[in-house]
Amino acid sequence: MFEVGQKVVLVDVSRRGKGVSPSYAGRPVKNGVYVVSEIIPPLYASWTVQIGLIGFPAETVDGVRVGYFADRFRPLEENQFTESMSLLRKLAEPNSTIKIPETV
Repeated sequence: MFEVGQKVVLVDVSRRGKGVSPSYAGRPVKNGVYVVSEIIPPLYASWTVQIGLIGFPAETVDGVRVGYFADRFRPLEENQFTESMSLLRKLAEPNSTIKIPETV
């Protein structure tokens, strides 16, 4: 499971926590990197653990903390993040030429 302060990546955008408003402004996007701000234990056996995110906090709905289903996220592998940021920096350079690896 996750810990507060851990970086995670959103991999499933099909659902949010029970009760979170569909109009929730600026909700997380697929493949976005986020930091866990809160762990919310399940209230009922049928629910899964939910998390709040820095910048996307959990809400209180009818007195119950409601966040994002934790199973929609995966831990961020720091080497993936570093490689991605390095590639983005190179792309931002004027007159950059980057060879994109071919896929099989």
